Amino acid sequence: MLIDSRPCRAWLLAAALIAAVLGAWLAFPPTGFYQDDWFTMEDSARGRTLLDAVHAFAARGWNWRRPAQIVLMPLAHRAALNRPAVAAGILAFLVALEALLLYGLVRRMTGRAATALAVTGFVLLYPGRPSFQMWFADILQTTAQPLVLGGLWLYRDWVESRRPARLFLALGLYLAGASCYEAAFFLPLILLADPAILPGAGPWRMRLRRVAARTWPLALAMAAAVLWNQVILAWITSTALRPPSWSLGLALKGLGAGFECVSSRVLHECLRSVGPALRGFSAGHWLLAAALAIFFAWALESALRREAEALPTTWWVGTAAAFLGAYLPYAFSGGYQPTMHGIMSRTNGAGAWVFGMLAAGILASWPASWSRFRPWCLGLAAMLLLPANWTQRQDWARAWREQQRILDDIRIQAKDIPGPATIVLSSSLYVGDVVVFDAPYDFDSALHLAINRKDLTGAIDSWRFRFRPDRALEAPGGQFVREYSYDRMFLYDPQTRELLRVSGPPDARWAKEHPARLIQL
Repeated sequence: MLIDSRPCRAWLLAAALIAAVLGAWLAFPPTGFYQDDWFTMEDSARGRTLLDAVHAFAARGWNWRRPAQIVLMPLAHRAALNRPAVAAGILAFLVALEALLLYGLVRRMTGRAATALAVTGFVLLYPGRPSFQMWFADILQTTAQPLVLGGLWLYRDWVESRRPARLFLALGLYLAGASCYEAAFFLPLILLADPAILPGAGPWRMRLRRVAARTWPLALAMAAAVLWNQVILAWITSTALRPPSWSLGLALKGLGAGFECVSSRVLHECLRSVGPALRGFSAGHWLLAAALAIFFAWALESALRREAEALPTTWWVGTAAAFLGAYLPYAFSGGYQPTMHGIMSRTNGAGAWVFGMLAAGILASWPASWSRFRPWCLGLAAMLLLPANWTQRQDWARAWREQQRILDDIRIQAKDIPGPATIVLSSSLYVGDVVVFDAPYDFDSALHLAINRKDLTGAIDSWRFRFRPDRALEAPGGQFVREYSYDRMFLYDPQTRELLRVSGPPDARWAKEHPARLIQL
């Protein structure tokens, strides 16, 4: 296939690869809602109109750190109709849009269709993206990244044409993406892989001056996004916002954990999924994985054969810059670190770009004497990455079923309990690395929405929970901020599936038999 001489065919091949990877997710049904999904759904359902829901989001002061979510989340939840299948379709559309924009941007920066195709393919196969596991709250980042990519396309046009309209629109799209989620703050650093931004020849001092002349508007926009999120908002509002959390230590830890997330942890996810995949996948699943691996290897190899030259140094500079762009936001996280699972996996969409760029760089640097092994390595990579994603998806699906089982039990056993009452989940439950209910606010909203009991309050007996003589205390943020009366308090034990009345601190025998613990299902 003549990729370079036939750009339309190159775009069709990229679209086919994107459709093939996304289509592979149809092998498993949509999962459900998790963690932040529950309380954002509850806020989105407030009032009769979209404006009422927007007002509910605006009333929560912390939402102003991501201003776009005040409108985006109510709109997204109402569009999804609280149905997992519809929500999954919305996320899949946004992921496909991001992949197409990323393909086009990388192709324009490098002039290489094969490199763009490799980046796109490995970005889509990167394990741990919650958009694929069906965590709808990830729509903030899944929307931010296409917006930023659209802005970078136009910014690249402005560098060449210097048309003010292109610049204003480019900066507007970037700021819209940055206002969705802070993981997008530094994504424009990927432009340093573009020789039009970072010249590959000449004295370093001259090259730096050229970079400054071509990037200063975008640098100012990035600084404005950070200042709004960390400084300005807390200064101009009276809402209870946490103070700026910049920390050099957090930045270094985030970069270290981020490096693991694009290297050793990817390999770990692939290897740990082999056993569950061999035990749990049907012959049809393996045939689908093999077909996708063959197509993946053929598509990339047919393109790479047309582009034998190694990538310029600017590619590796841009990859390093993209790595910083993906994981520097953890300097503002207040303690969260990058991970392949859990609540902070929602930033894996940015890390996936780095993984894709690293993979593309390795393929472009492949020794000619080993070229006959490259398609086999590509196929093997796809055969490892796809089951790793599928195994994670199965864990999320099991966690969703466990949520439904718990809520059904409480619905039946609490139907005669008058409100207001407190339901305490006696343990933190995990399916693989997926937590069933992560925090009191998601369990609380799940009770309100799933069993239609606004008079029930949810809590979780985790390490943050303390039974005191006169009341129970919970510290979801490290300080005792939630108090629960023993008047009409009930504990639900997920192992016995019983709802037990609690009139005071549990006695020593009960505490020994029912410690606050993590249960692996």
